Amino acid sequence: MRVLVVEDDREIVTHIEDTLLALGYEHDLADNQQDAQRFLQEKNYDLMLLDLQIPARPNRGFAKIEHGRSLLESTQRIKGKNRLPVIVMTGYGAQALDQSVELLAAGAADFISKPFPESGRTLAKVVQDVLAGHRRKFPDAPAAANQQPKAEPFPGGVLAFYPDHIQLLGETIVEKTHRGHAWKILHLLKDRSSRGGYVRFSGDHLARTIHRGLGQNTIAQCVAALRARVTEIMRDRQSLVCGKYDMIDNHGGGYHLSAKIVVEVHDAPVPAVGDGEKASAAGAAVSTVPAAPTGKNGNGPLNDRQKWVLAELTKGVQLRRADVEKHFRVCPRTTKRDLADLAERGLVAFKRTPPPGQYHLAER
Repeated sequence: MRVLVVEDDREIVTHIEDTLLALGYEHDLADNQQDAQRFLQEKNYDLMLLDLQIPARPNRGFAKIEHGRSLLESTQRIKGKNRLPVIVMTGYGAQALDQSVELLAAGAADFISKPFPESGRTLAKVVQDVLAGHRRKFPDAPAAANQQPKAEPFPGGVLAFYPDHIQLLGETIVEKTHRGHAWKILHLLKDRSSRGGYVRFSGDHLARTIHRGLGQNTIAQCVAALRARVTEIMRDRQSLVCGKYDMIDNHGGGYHLSAKIVVEVHDAPVPAVGDGEKASAAGAAVSTVPAAPTGKNGNGPLNDRQKWVLAELTKGVQLRRADVEKHFRVCPRTTKRDLADLAERGLVAFKRTPPPGQYHLAER
């Protein structure tokens, strides 16, 4: 058994380490949100002990409950909903009870107060009870606790061209730099032929068009690297299985964009809120979009899903998370991440009543 301990109080850490040693469990220790997220990304765990009031980054102080709550939500995205049991440790009894329903909904398996009881619901007992309950719920544990949600086949979608980057399903796959040829290859392949399909170019034609000194082997290597990058990004960020030919195909002669791809060309460097012209499966659309609203945390550009959410909310539409998932055919983990980011920017807020709740524009 391996446990991730997230706690910045050394006295409490000593008690936890003694308990885990007595139980025969190994552990890793993180005293801040950033290190804990790194551990979750890199390793598998059977249990997490989480202090809500932790710093956001190493050696920065300013421990806040919101950092622990955010980490609890991140755990659900990284490991899969309820797949890694989390015991919340808190010294804020009344406050924790007030938050218990929300914390359980966010993924907490159980609670224990600090300082830990010396009898009754001791730390050791809570740990063992939670693990036993988790094994009953997931008979294939501990492996199940660390499995990502099952990936779904790549459904296709929007390939969006901006002046400084290219996105697939809202994820940046290529940036405009002086390195590599992926940027130029995609720009050559984005156009439609007179027959309505995407243009087709041989490797030799692409090589000569991009640079006279290139050979078709260089183009083949570049396309292979781009395909591998897209496959990785879709798997890690969208839980989608993107096949070799799902974006760039070369069946039937020449390289060309797959029929699953819908091209959008944006004149502005940043996706933004607006009704903008939308691409359809029948052909490419050209959109000119204004600058995106700046979030309070300066979190970078909005992706196309977030842009759509804000546009719908601006129209007065009552929007639920399931609406976003259905519209873009993405997994819950991706949608939760997008909506959480919008909330952190202060652009949207969640209203729990009437059930199951809905999102609305935040008051600014």
